[in-house]
Amino acid sequence: MIKYFLIVLSVSSLFSSSTYYEYGKKVELTPYIQNKSIQLNKQDRNISLRYYKNQNDRVVGVDNTIIAKCLQQNDCISVINKYTNLRYKIISKDTYIISVDNQEEVFDMSVKLYEEGCFKYAHPNFYRQRELR
Repeated sequence: MIKYFLIVLSVSSLFSSSTYYEYGKKVELTPYIQNKSIQLNKQDRNISLRYYKNQNDRVVGVDNTIIAKCLQQNDCISVINKYTNLRYKIISKDTYIISVDNQEEVFDMSVKLYEEGCFKYAHPNFYRQRELR
């Protein structure tokens, strides 16, 4: 029985984390359904999403991008450039869309970027189903 528990524990530690920071606190998401490809509009390429549930049972999709707001622009660019698996696009003077080469690393990279201390926030780019108000 102990061997079985240790195997399960070691296998579960091989999978990447699905946590990120929101308002300075770590948030844990749980996997919801299998990956799915969607097309947002005719001009967009297909986007592969992984789906998760948050604490409020809201389902969100995550692709391979991170939304990050910088505290000081020069510091953030040097931090992003430290990681060879990241590409960035500036969408406003202090906000970036950062692409991660491997979608499975998007949560880990968002946590690493936030913990560098030069980002106000750095979290995966979430996709949600539209809701009528």
